Amino acid sequence: MFKKRGVLTVFSEMSGIGMSNFWQERTRYILTTAFSGGYDPRLAERLFASGGAEERQALIRLDKGETFIHQGFDADSVYILLRGAAKVVVFSMEGNSAVVDVVRAPHCFGLPEVLQELPVYSASAQTTTGGLIAKIPSSEYLTAVAEDREAAAVSLRYLAWLAKRNMDKLELKAIAHPRDILARFLHQNCIGKPLPHVIKLTKGQIAEELHINLRTLYRYMTRLADAGLIQIQHGKIVIDQSNYALMSRLCKDDSR
Repeated sequence: MFKKRGVLTVFSEMSGIGMSNFWQERTRYILTTAFSGGYDPRLAERLFASGGAEERQALIRLDKGETFIHQGFDADSVYILLRGAAKVVVFSMEGNSAVVDVVRAPHCFGLPEVLQELPVYSASAQTTTGGLIAKIPSSEYLTAVAEDREAAAVSLRYLAWLAKRNMDKLELKAIAHPRDILARFLHQNCIGKPLPHVIKLTKGQIAEELHINLRTLYRYMTRLADAGLIQIQHGKIVIDQSNYALMSRLCKDDSR
């Protein structure tokens, strides 16, 4: 997402950090490494392991299906997903729920609420795979951002990326049905490649790229397969010459 930064270089810079600045320094380095190329989540484990019991508890290992942010609860921490994937869920007053986003590491949760000093979280977050999360108290995060220009810059770049991602998501929903967007996405993935072509992306990666939840993706895949646009073989999306020809015709007709 951002400029690459060597993991070993960052860790070596950490060696002289005093414990009095534990949170401020670790917040800065978690941000600058998590949202840079070449990120290794093992770095976070090594950083937090050097602290005391309280600091070690800030690095949370979660199983699939665990909720780490609850809508309506006090917005007292920023959570950075370092490994795995998670979904964002909103609940209505009637108790109905909807998955509004699916994301993969690295990703930040609770940052808008903390920066705006909102009292509670506006949505829940739940792991869809096993995950590793850094939980940073909101006061410590705000202190690091206020006193460290690099941490502030990374936060701003992340928020800018998040805003663009949300705008792209709204645009996609406005211009076409997600099923057709999926067909065009798969068609583009096949251009210039020998057929039959096996889509290398995982279902989770496709769902995140197209801003749809995984269950919806599986439903659209079934419809595309029934229409002869794709094949599902051993859980993989496969596109042969006939499938590609049908998708090419669909994409051409949609562009008129």
